[in-house]
Amino acid sequence: MNCMNSKEAIKIAKEVAKELKKAKFTESMYIIGSLSTGHFDKYADVDIIITTNKKVYSKDVLPIIGNFVTKEVYQDDRFPYRIDAEIKGLKIMLFFLLEEWVLPGIRQNKKAGEHEYNKHKDLIRLKKAIILFDKKSKFRNLLKDVPEIPLHIKKFTLHERIHKLNYYLFLEGGAINTARKRKNHFEVQASIIDVIQNVYECIYAINGKTKVDRKWALADIKRFKKKPGNFGKRLENVYKKGNSEKELDKKIDILRKLAKELKPFIEKEGIKNLPDLKVPK
Repeated sequence: MNCMNSKEAIKIAKEVAKELKKAKFTESMYIIGSLSTGHFDKYADVDIIITTNKKVYSKDVLPIIGNFVTKEVYQDDRFPYRIDAEIKGLKIMLFFLLEEWVLPGIRQNKKAGEHEYNKHKDLIRLKKAIILFDKKSKFRNLLKDVPEIPLHIKKFTLHERIHKLNYYLFLEGGAINTARKRKNHFEVQASIIDVIQNVYECIYAINGKTKVDRKWALADIKRFKKKPGNFGKRLENVYKKGNSEKELDKKIDILRKLAKELKPFIEKEGIKNLPDLKVPK
């Protein structure tokens, strides 16, 4: 657990970067994760990606950052090389990757097809990165024209997710109704988690966003304009309820109502052939 704010964490990361960028093998350095997305808190680590022009190991890295490391937490002396270290009271995770692996991946992801949602999600994670060093601006130039969510992925996401919600929540032979008939409460709970994931992704897409990290979703959605009324409180109510059969029924009822309220938002995006979302008799 750290006791510093995001500005202090970035300052320490920049101090480490200042030394690492002197190395001939360093091509770029950037922060990803909670610090770059604005969700940094006392439980967060700082994740720094370092792209290199050759394979590096502890013998290459430790002489450079040895004066900073106050406590070595974990080290994997294979390549890709990784070291988790405590530096001035902050836990920093350093990942070393070949630049020739990273840049082609970004180029490929920029052309992600409508069904390749996860590729684009990874690309947005990089777009939000805090760049500490970028030799010749290769990393920055590749990411500068990446949209938050391309129209084709937005439409595909909304169409697919609302149909998944229909399958989980409304169809007689769908996941939740089948699990309830079998009295398989564990499967019902697992399906509820999947439903919440799909609800999140619908709301993000409606608001022109790609969902990056589920653990910060509720905090993000509170700032969104397009969403069902009292969305946060209603979903928190789902989390608070227990897992008895009666409580599971209440959770499902809340989620069904949310799914129905999402449908008009999706229709306004011009998405056609939407399911009826009718509760089976």
